[in-house]
Amino acid sequence: MLSRRDKQVSHGGTSDSSAEGTTHTYSEAESFAFVDWINSALKDDAEASKKYLPIDDSNAGIDLFEKVKDGVLLW
Repeated sequence: MLSRRDKQVSHGGTSDSSAEGTTHTYSEAESFAFVDWINSALKDDAEASKKYLPIDDSNAGIDLFEKVKDGVLLW
């Protein structure tokens, strides 16, 4: 579940380990800044570029969360 309000984005829990009714809220500016930093910091990393980069900054962080969910980019 994804909802937007005043440039805030909320994701509801979607896994079996998520408690019912939990949400994570972040600003679009926050996700844009993380995407920009990751794309800039890892642009010359050949391994990261194969599977993870560039991360799309136009979709409210959805691409960011998809690409970090396996933990490889969370160093």
